[in-house]
Amino acid sequence: MESLATQVNRSNQNERLERCAADVHSQELAAGQKDSARNEIMRKPPSGLNRWRLLWHRLHTRKALLALTADQLKDIGLTREQALEEGLKPFWRI
Repeated sequence: MESLATQVNRSNQNERLERCAADVHSQELAAGQKDSARNEIMRKPPSGLNRWRLLWHRLHTRKALLALTADQLKDIGLTREQALEEGLKPFWRI
């Protein structure tokens, strides 16, 4: 049989785990909302571009992103890993 102290300790641990899980869930929701807003913007071509021009634009801007130096990436706030992730996407993906 568990002592009262052990039960209280276990209860406190469960509460901490639940709060941590709630924090992680809210962070995931916030990130998902940012991603969906970003995706909505990225789906629409820049003004004056039709769908084919948009695909061409993505292809060339992603290639250009791969060619940037470390200093240039730092200037635009990207890491090399982020640039590679975006630059290696197929042009038809957002």
